[in-house]
Amino acid sequence: MTDKNFSISKNTPKSIDVYHLMSLLPVMPYYQIIDVGCADGTLSVQLAKLVYRGDLQAFDENKKNLTTTRQKFKQARLTNVKAKEIKDHALPIKNDTIDLATLSYLSERVEDPKKIIAESVRALKSSGWIAIIDREMDMAKLPNSVENYKKIAEKLKLKFNMKHNLSDEDYLLTFTFRK
Repeated sequence: MTDKNFSISKNTPKSIDVYHLMSLLPVMPYYQIIDVGCADGTLSVQLAKLVYRGDLQAFDENKKNLTTTRQKFKQARLTNVKAKEIKDHALPIKNDTIDLATLSYLSERVEDPKKIIAESVRALKSSGWIAIIDREMDMAKLPNSVENYKKIAEKLKLKFNMKHNLSDEDYLLTFTFRK
């Protein structure tokens, strides 16, 4: 991840409704979720509340972001959560243990998104989900960005499910994994 100062709350337009975003995600109360690129924990906290019988692990390279995320977890009195540091795009998670992986704003933070997507797929259970939230400032480039993610996904045995516009610039892509 390249930008150490990235924060969802600072960089995401106010027009994105986190609750609307969560309603689009296939989440069950018992799911095991990872939130890769958790930034300040805004999405992580809400997802952890949904998986009250499961667990959520939030990952980021920026230690300051992780500290803020941990503070939000504590403030929300969440006990089913952990915030961990990512090093060299390697997730400290066992294979086949995750139901849903959310990956936020890879195009702004990661030089090679395929590495972090592949690492997330490695951790997914069969029939697990990947949700990619990203932004395209230049709408003329949007089809290319989405197509790039689809090509990466196809190589990793992911099946494209949907694209949903979250705002004029932000979008959500969901994929399922079948072994």
